[in-house]
Amino acid sequence: MRNIFKNPQHQAEFDQNGYLILPLLEKEHISALWELYNNVTSGISNGFYASLYSSDTDYKTHVDTEVKKICASLPNKYLDNYRPLGGSFLVKLPGEASSLPVHQDWTIVDETQFTSINCWFPIMEVDAQNGPFMAMKGSHKLFNVLRGSPRFPSPLDGIRDVIKEKYLTQLEVKVGEVLFHSHKLVHASPPNNTTTARVVAGMNMIPAEAVPLHYYCNDNDLIELFEIDDRFYTHFNIGQRPSQYRKIKEIKNYKVPSYTTAQLEDLYFGKPGLLKRFKRALGFAG
Repeated sequence: MRNIFKNPQHQAEFDQNGYLILPLLEKEHISALWELYNNVTSGISNGFYASLYSSDTDYKTHVDTEVKKICASLPNKYLDNYRPLGGSFLVKLPGEASSLPVHQDWTIVDETQFTSINCWFPIMEVDAQNGPFMAMKGSHKLFNVLRGSPRFPSPLDGIRDVIKEKYLTQLEVKVGEVLFHSHKLVHASPPNNTTTARVVAGMNMIPAEAVPLHYYCNDNDLIELFEIDDRFYTHFNIGQRPSQYRKIKEIKNYKVPSYTTAQLEDLYFGKPGLLKRFKRALGFAG
């Protein structure tokens, strides 16, 4: 699999943890993102939202265009020839409804060949009170499954609570820094318990040569794989089948492993017997 980062030390740290925090944004970038945020309306009034959640195509298109205009060229200071795919705001409005459960992000490339990542740019101080990024270090190496919309079977089902209680680390990402994280990384975020919105800008990045993809799970548990384009993230409404795109293949009776609390501990801390069984379940040799 090709490198993600130009610097071998950055690559090694990312390979180990599934994420990497580096300085990137200057004051003018942060000011421009704030100006953009303050001059758009998502139509969403509570909880957590990414721009993608909005049903307003004009809003999504404007945010995508402007976030990429401000930030698109910046990540390749560190990344090895990646391109942006969807610029957004990731907003936690005050209240318990802004909590994000333990999850992995969508599969958006062929993960047997490429690694897609998210760039998480805080434009304000993020701390324990307003909804920090909580990561399960190294989990990008454990749960190598398909992920998409609107709902997918997941090996995290049944173990989310124990992951939340015992396996998450709060990441300290300062204003001006970027958190690069694998879309396979297991992560979560507690609610915003302050009185003001927590605002982060985000941007998916994929290798320049990779074909962007989306997996969709039908009501009858048939998974369909679609080849998408850059307009997908501004014109797609979550829950809808992306029928305007070319379907590459169908997957029937897709199964994922399930784990008890004890099995999760064995898997995470590298006890070889379970790890081998896990790899066999996912079709890997060894």
